[in-house]
Amino acid sequence: MNETEMIKVFIQHQAFQLFKWLFGNLTIDFDPFWLPFALSEDSIDIALFLYYSKKKEVDAVRDVLYRPIILAFENSSKFLIFKIFFLKEFFTASTANEAMYFLKTLKKRIFDPSQPEENPFLSIQNPVKLGLNVIELLRMISAKYASTIVLCKELEAFITNAIIDFVEKVDNERDVRGYMTEADNYGRDCYRLIEVLEIFDFYRVKVI
Repeated sequence: MNETEMIKVFIQHQAFQLFKWLFGNLTIDFDPFWLPFALSEDSIDIALFLYYSKKKEVDAVRDVLYRPIILAFENSSKFLIFKIFFLKEFFTASTANEAMYFLKTLKKRIFDPSQPEENPFLSIQNPVKLGLNVIELLRMISAKYASTIVLCKELEAFITNAIIDFVEKVDNERDVRGYMTEADNYGRDCYRLIEVLEIFDFYRVKVI
């Protein structure tokens, strides 16, 4: 088995320590597509490691990595908060068609009643943190591509209501505080995100 094959096997099996060891002893060139491949295989530790350790090399080809990152979001319901993080980090390299493809994928996952397990706001541990980060991405998309404004607003309205509905159904106020104080990949908790995004609807929820 050559090094490229070993890299893929370690990514597929989420073998982070073995991957780091091999990565530090590679005799072949770094392949930026290992990053979206790691995302598609839900090897988040490896994806983050590649992004921060090879950021210069990844940034040089970010325009061809955006679509594979969208596909990683489309094909798995796991670790969505990290996939949204990467979609935001690589957003400057997106095209209008790629942005619309992501929006349609998101809409399908939210509104398809035949596949409730694909709805990120029914299957995620903290839908508040995820939802606010998705709304931030929607704002980025609609600001750049006017053709997406209507769809972005539709999705944002749904997500906002879904988050509020989720919070209002949580019986334990301490649990709500736990959701709200959990930080995202930028170190912001949900209180800060609500403030940054100016989503004033949240302030009518007493427990928040």
